[in-house]
Amino acid sequence: MTFRFFDHTADLGIELEAPTRDGLFAEAAAAFCAALTEPSRVEERDTRALELAEADDGLLLVAFLNELLFWFEQGWICRSATAALHSDDRSLSALRLEARISGEPYDPERHPVKVLLKAATYHGLEIDRAPGGYRARVVIDL
Repeated sequence: MTFRFFDHTADLGIELEAPTRDGLFAEAAAAFCAALTEPSRVEERDTRALELAEADDGLLLVAFLNELLFWFEQGWICRSATAALHSDDRSLSALRLEARISGEPYDPERHPVKVLLKAATYHGLEIDRAPGGYRARVVIDL
């Protein structure tokens, strides 16, 4: 599993790779942490459960990142996540995410912010099968 940042005009792009779609969401949480601060400074003191539902995995990825951003704005920073995607063809929100997010309360002294993130966007959003698994690209508004 890997992630890398790429330049995007006045925004931050993230490219993710993982063997599974579930892994893409775990990588997205790790990338989110690395975009905000130095991950080694964030401890996994507690774990929060998160459940989201959307029509497809792209919408779900944006909603997931925006929820992590909301938690950060409320004073909690993530370090890592595990995720499981489930299909439900009986619902308009046909894809459900169950995630466990590890992190701790945000401390500006211990978690200096690299860049302020505003929101994950749909601009240039991609999730595709790739050799060895899946890849995704998402842009975060700064």
